Amino acid sequence: MRSIVTFIVMGGITTVVHVIVGLIAFHFGGLSAFNANLVAFSCGFFVSYFGHRSYTFRSRARVSRSMPRFLAISGVSLVLNQAIVYGVVTVLGQPYWAALAVMVAVVPTFTYVFGRVWAFSDGDFS
Repeated sequence: MRSIVTFIVMGGITTVVHVIVGLIAFHFGGLSAFNANLVAFSCGFFVSYFGHRSYTFRSRARVSRSMPRFLAISGVSLVLNQAIVYGVVTVLGQPYWAALAVMVAVVPTFTYVFGRVWAFSDGDFS
């Protein structure tokens, strides 16, 4: 239970970092929204990675192994987010809020499970 609560807290911290960096990069850095979001995602990724590594999963797995795995999980999560929005809004014709509800149920669960058993596992689950 501790790791689930910590996962939620780290997700909140990561989101705040992403939003603040994105706004600064866009409004004060003069970056396009796309590039500002890329910078924000990158900063959020490192906050998320080290937060989950240190606090959520208390992992001792090598960074050289766990970071690429967590990056892969983050990439799949991004694709899942987009697929859910497309499927729920475009294919099913439902409102965006419905896609967000599905996304909040599916994507964090996916991220938590694969982070725990693959990216930050101290065992070898190659």
